[in-house]
Amino acid sequence: MPKRRATPSGFSVHWLAWWRFQQRDWYAAPEPLAALVEAVQRSVYWPHMNRMGIGFKKGGEIPPKPALLQAMRSKSPGVFSFARGDADAPTWGDATQCLVRMDVMRSYFSLQCMLRENALAAAGAACLDSGIELVLELRRAWADIAYLQYAESFPAAKTGLEYTRPHPNLMSNSRSLCALVHIVDPDVVVGEDEAWRQAENVRLATAKLPKSISRVQRDGATIIRTVSDPTDLTKLRRAAATHERWIVPLIETLPADE
Repeated sequence: MPKRRATPSGFSVHWLAWWRFQQRDWYAAPEPLAALVEAVQRSVYWPHMNRMGIGFKKGGEIPPKPALLQAMRSKSPGVFSFARGDADAPTWGDATQCLVRMDVMRSYFSLQCMLRENALAAAGAACLDSGIELVLELRRAWADIAYLQYAESFPAAKTGLEYTRPHPNLMSNSRSLCALVHIVDPDVVVGEDEAWRQAENVRLATAKLPKSISRVQRDGATIIRTVSDPTDLTKLRRAAATHERWIVPLIETLPADE
């Protein structure tokens, strides 16, 4: 069995994905929520879960699927968090090793996934592979009722992930400058309020790439990936610097906080 890599304190890898729905109260029909739960249950995250929290409250045991879907429908719009640990785990405490948060809102949906420390070391590359499949599966399931605004994966840690930043005085509110994966849909038609983000999506899907960054198309979505295994910290730091150098000219940036 290959030896797991040591990871920094608090080291975690996150996914964040957003969808915009064509009609409000999309969760009232049974199919969209069922597709969501089934997709998450097939992901690398679900085997870790034993707690469910609703509305940022402490969690109880996850009910069987029919009761789970009924709870989500009855409490939507709402925020649903799944984690492993004690009742505090769904509140995203420092001890939470794995978490999935679903913001089920009237006209949009956001998904956040996180693996930390031991759970992340055990998953390795699967935390990126499975996240990509999860996003693509939901994109297919909701193709007639919603569009993917954007999705990305990025690392975080208290210390130990520092790299030589090409643009240390800049930050972005729209994208992670050290992202591991971007998933964009360059062909989707969006409203005026989303035009700026869609313009960024198109640039990410078409701009010339450094040799170390890959870009593939699947089912109309564009997947940009900087590393194969995020637990290889030497490669991750190198990839973060390369990605920041590449993405800064393509997106809106702001002066970094002092």
